[in-house]
Amino acid sequence: MKPRYNYALILTPTRELALQIKKHFMDLGDKFGLHVLCLVGGQYVEDQFRALRSIKHHIIIGTPGRICYHLENSKELILGKIRYLVLDEADQMLGGNFDTQLELILSKLPTKRKTYMYSATMTSSLDKIQTACLRMPVRLETSTKYTTVDKLDHAFVFLPEQKRDAYVAKLLTDLEDNVSSVVYDVLVSIF
Repeated sequence: MKPRYNYALILTPTRELALQIKKHFMDLGDKFGLHVLCLVGGQYVEDQFRALRSIKHHIIIGTPGRICYHLENSKELILGKIRYLVLDEADQMLGGNFDTQLELILSKLPTKRKTYMYSATMTSSLDKIQTACLRMPVRLETSTKYTTVDKLDHAFVFLPEQKRDAYVAKLLTDLEDNVSSVVYDVLVSIF
């Protein structure tokens, strides 16, 4: 399958959050050749221009200000093939401080794409935007009724598809008797 570049754009309100998200993508996708670019302030613009020119990236993460800077000052950042737009901390992103920048970014994106908005709080402005702008929105809410245990271990195991069932069976039989586990069978294809 042919690699897809400039596949997803993730916008965050802060540099720190963008760098944290980049680290997670790098940790999970490095073995698969996933190319991630983070465009945020506080870093040399020249290095970012070089990164844009030198390699094609699957995932672009950034703050609205720096993304706009590159859109206005470079021909290297092309968003016309983005298939997924993620607005993290959407309540902050859509709260008015980033309106002009978001307008520019959205004007460069294809209209046929999936948009995901994540927020810890559901504000009235987010509710209005959801109603006005999204087609068939799905709203997921978590309840504070349930809490997680104090010690919860997460593990990711990447397995070859042909032998996956045997590996999973072996892993589950090796677990201690008092351990609970949840197995997700997920196939992610970004290439």
